[in-house]
Amino acid sequence: DSSVMTAGRGHDDMVQSLRFTPDGAVLITRGWDGTIRTWDVATGAEMLVIDEPIGVVGFLQEMDVSPDGSLLAAGSRDAARIWHLEAGELLYELDGGDSGSSGVAFIPGRTALAVTSGEIGRAISIWDYEADMLTPIPGSGSFVTAVAVSPDGRYVVASDDAGGMTISELTHDWAEGKYSISGHEGTIWDLVFTGSGLTLASAAEDTVRLWDLDVSGRSEWMVLAGAPDTLSSVAYSPDGSLLARGPIDEGVVIVDALTGEEVDRFETVSWQVPDLTFSPDGKHLAVATASPLAPVQVWNVEAGEPVAALGGFEESPHWPFVWSVQYSPDGSLLGAVVQTKVQLWDANTYEEILTIPLEDPENHAVRELAFHPDGTRFAVRGTSTNSDGKTGDFVNTYNLEGERLLTCCEQWWEKWAASVDYSPDGALLLTSGMNQQTGEGLVVLWDAETGEEVASLPGHPNTAWDAVFSPDGSVIASSSGPDSRIWDALTQEEIVTLPNPSDGIIYEVAFSPDGKRLATTGDFGSDVYVWALDLDDLIEIAESRLTRGFTAAECEAYAFDPCPSGS
Repeated sequence: DSSVMTAGRGHDDMVQSLRFTPDGAVLITRGWDGTIRTWDVATGAEMLVIDEPIGVVGFLQEMDVSPDGSLLAAGSRDAARIWHLEAGELLYELDGGDSGSSGVAFIPGRTALAVTSGEIGRAISIWDYEADMLTPIPGSGSFVTAVAVSPDGRYVVASDDAGGMTISELTHDWAEGKYSISGHEGTIWDLVFTGSGLTLASAAEDTVRLWDLDVSGRSEWMVLAGAPDTLSSVAYSPDGSLLARGPIDEGVVIVDALTGEEVDRFETVSWQVPDLTFSPDGKHLAVATASPLAPVQVWNVEAGEPVAALGGFEESPHWPFVWSVQYSPDGSLLGAVVQTKVQLWDANTYEEILTIPLEDPENHAVRELAFHPDGTRFAVRGTSTNSDGKTGDFVNTYNLEGERLLTCCEQWWEKWAASVDYSPDGALLLTSGMNQQTGEGLVVLWDAETGEEVASLPGHPNTAWDAVFSPDGSVIASSSGPDSRIWDALTQEEIVTLPNPSDGIIYEVAFSPDGKRLATTGDFGSDVYVWALDLDDLIEIAESRLTRGFTAAECEAYAFDPCPSGS
């Protein structure tokens, strides 16, 4: 209506955002002049002027109207505020701190508002404005730009400046992280649910996309937020009930492997945890750290107490960074790999029983250790740099006396991408790296006795950083920058590709003991993602996220017979 457009010129500066009331009778405008104004849509008359305590500066300052049309919320660079829309009275105010609370969205059926935070690593908070209670929800690790709540009040979506969105389900306990989706190349500036359903529109620098949250969502069983500027690691307990992950606030967190609920927290006093592993009986957790005084730390899981600090290093030009820790299959030995040597300890007395130093520490390094399933030997993957500065790597196998049995498995790699694993029957060695000619990621199977190449698994678009066998040896999981992949170990055929929801690389992959789930984590603050691989788990995820039945057309398209229409 031209009269409304004319009336909208009441602002002294540019209009920054617009909102209609649910009945469409009132238009709300927000200007850079520090005022919010309401307009009668039918007549174009200005109805109300609200002077904000602080002027609107910059973009990403959102407004929202409560479902009943009585309240107006606005985010700003200093706070989130709620006014009575008709009277213009300020009712509630949430201090946004140094980062502000720019995005706001009312939650239907509750006296609550979803608000964004400018703090990297925290997506949003749920603010019960009547109870004055704030519940934070962990984010993706990127800067949060917008927030939207589904019309049924079930889902809250937060977008970020990396083109991703985090979807959380609003439960009775306020919020539970569900999954993440991505597709935009740049910052997502706005989110809106269309109509009364669960179709979400996201607007970014490159395009506008529509998402059907009714039937979409990847096969993520669980997502656990990471910490910034760290190398992350993850490990399952032998019975599969616990998941250890770190570092979080210079420590390791133990969570319930099914729910993600924190069970315990161990303070390792290290900003890096490149590796960790449970003892075969599940009673102890060994942690690789960057601490010069105690690079290898062992914790009693049940008591939550440290029991050993191993591998203190003398002064050396090489930082005592522990890349790998492993228990022998019977739990009698604990091995660790640092840049300049390999060490073995008695896992009961923690007495050092073997040290294998590198012959040329200036040009060689060791990265990962794996025990043979029979416990009589172990493999160490190392790297060497020639006179031209080119780096290649190798696998050495040793007996428990430190005698070298075999040198094999030369494969090009990039720094830190040096994994090695035995097949459960001990017949094969598995390494990850890259094809030097093409730059593509390459996973290779080797004969563990002869060191001869058995098969290669190409396909990753860049360096393959990790590769492991499933507990029964039937499949292989590998990782790179953009994805993780599952392979048939017998035929070497790719089974499925799992996208990387975070930035950076996927540094580590770990199967649950039953092989039904795969945990992945990455470099420098990546979240831990637990993926369901079992059909029953996938069905459970689908049922938990399905908010309507299938239509007859959908059943025909997907060949469902009988049609699971539901309600």
